[in-house]
Amino acid sequence: LPVVLVVLSGLALSVSLPSAPAYLGVYHAAVAAALMLFGIEQEVAVGFAIFSHVLDVLPACLLGVVSMALEGLGWGDLRRSTKA
Repeated sequence: LPVVLVVLSGLALSVSLPSAPAYLGVYHAAVAAALMLFGIEQEVAVGFAIFSHVLDVLPACLLGVVSMALEGLGWGDLRRSTKA
């Protein structure tokens, strides 16, 4: 339980920092650093950070693509909406 609390606390603090979309980089650094505090090897910690981030972001992306398809929208519609 302490590992979970440290990882989630570090993650919450890190995502409050300015970063790239989907918190690329800061998410991985925070999770890996928190895990390494508990003796987890760096390679394992970084691997877990990447894997957990994929599990966190991928479902939302897939649901977005499905929703676009159901609404009859394409990638061009997204580009046009950002230029408006």
